[in-house]
Amino acid sequence: MWIWEQLDWPDFQWDRERIEPILRESRLNQGVLLGKMSTQSLDHKQSMLDTLLANIVHSSAIEGEKLNAFSVRSSLANKLGVSEEKPFPTTEQTDGLADIMLDTIERLEEPLTLERILYWHEKLFPSGYALFNPVVGGKWRGDAPMQVVSGRIDRPNVHFEAPPRTVLEKELGQFVEWFNTILPKNMI
Repeated sequence: MWIWEQLDWPDFQWDRERIEPILRESRLNQGVLLGKMSTQSLDHKQSMLDTLLANIVHSSAIEGEKLNAFSVRSSLANKLGVSEEKPFPTTEQTDGLADIMLDTIERLEEPLTLERILYWHEKLFPSGYALFNPVVGGKWRGDAPMQVVSGRIDRPNVHFEAPPRTVLEKELGQFVEWFNTILPKNMI
């Protein structure tokens, strides 16, 4: 049974006594990091570039995607207007990742929309991105199951299966509504 098939999906409950200490520690570490950053003499755009680069490279690594950090850095530098001594060639993929990251920051106060999610999807999957299982970026997927699979072709191991296409728009609509309601009122 997948997470989206659980009876209480998506209204899960959590144990406050277990979660709150972890959240407090995270907030403390965030404060320590912000304090350290305020004492650095780096210029703001350079700090932003380094932070965004780390975020993109590490987030992609979670998904098993190995990016060329130099290419991502050059894409971010171009978008931020930071000149580099030795720029590295960029790709449509690294430029797209930089576009997504800057869109999330520059439009932070705007409500999330399905159109914006599809724009990010288009940037994540430029045409010709995947040879064997092509993803059409910026478009809703078809009726075939969307699965995360590993292993041999004759003995695949399905790690996850996404909700079927018939409920995808409804699920994403609910997510967007939830996301926009949890943001502080001064954010949107």
